[in-house]
Amino acid sequence: LGAVLKVSGEDEKKAARAQFVETTLASFGTCAEKHIQGPFVSGDEIGVADLKLFVIVHAFKSGIYDHIPGTCLDRFQKLGALYDAVTKHPKVAAWRAAH
Repeated sequence: LGAVLKVSGEDEKKAARAQFVETTLASFGTCAEKHIQGPFVSGDEIGVADLKLFVIVHAFKSGIYDHIPGTCLDRFQKLGALYDAVTKHPKVAAWRAAH
């Protein structure tokens, strides 16, 4: 992602980010989904990997990167379900409410 964010020029930026979504981000989503065993990576228990994936997915969903749609990971159902499960986890929900 770092290299794509450094591209200057609006046309070049749009093209680079579109390619990033279709290649790197698609590969990331496919690979991540292979490791999700239940609502979380290791099954029923939340772990560090789930929190890391949550942070990554949240960044893309928030739309903070111009020319990368917030829906870019929507095609990955297991990743979306993991994101929702982490969001609803009582400790995560309590932390987010406090911050």
